[in-house]
Amino acid sequence: MEKIKFFLLIILTILAASCSSDEAVETLNGTWRLRNASAPEGASIDYTEGEVYWTFDQQNHRLTVQNNIVTPGPENMFSGLASGTYNYNVATDGNNKTLYVEGNEQGIFAYNTENLVINTSPDATGLIKIFER
Repeated sequence: MEKIKFFLLIILTILAASCSSDEAVETLNGTWRLRNASAPEGASIDYTEGEVYWTFDQQNHRLTVQNNIVTPGPENMFSGLASGTYNYNVATDGNNKTLYVEGNEQGIFAYNTENLVINTSPDATGLIKIFER
């Protein structure tokens, strides 16, 4: 469990450090490509361009998912939501932001202008998904 917390802390630190005052305003809005999903037991899946995209519309609280994984197995299982359009909301508790899609918790997340990281279970039992613009 400590390894996952440490890994998440490192990712959040990298995200924060990569920001500068002259960059574009950070926003969840826009399209994100799933780059990697990893599980605590060591499984890690890298995704290529064109496989999985999440597009957030913050004004209307809509998430459009394009999931082009068609084969069964870990790539499909780790990729998450099926293609479609979903309602989403964000709950904030102190410094933690939690993403909910259609009322279902997706995990604690952090983002900057380049990367989005979702930790589906901070207690070290879930996936860590890394998206990029």
